[in-house]
Amino acid sequence: KIVPDICKLLEDPSPQVREAAVNSIVEIYRHVGEKVRGDLKSKGLPQQRLNYLYAKFDEVKASGNMLPTADLAPARSSASSCNDEPDFDFLKPNS
Repeated sequence: KIVPDICKLLEDPSPQVREAAVNSIVEIYRHVGEKVRGDLKSKGLPQQRLNYLYAKFDEVKASGNMLPTADLAPARSSASSCNDEPDFDFLKPNS
């Protein structure tokens, strides 16, 4: 699970590292979709940072650059889920 580590980098002293972290989260959003928005709420990020990321998500969504793998439906409450990121079972080899 890489998102928590990327979230920590959003507070890095280096502007280049912070920018790379934002770009990484936006790229994850392009692939995964609205679930990322809900997951970020549970990461303890400051509201100002969340608003910035959400604005970036909205820009990508409005641009039409979302990938076919992205779920564009509004995120449901993650209270019923113990996972904070989607499982990619289709990437696992068949046993």
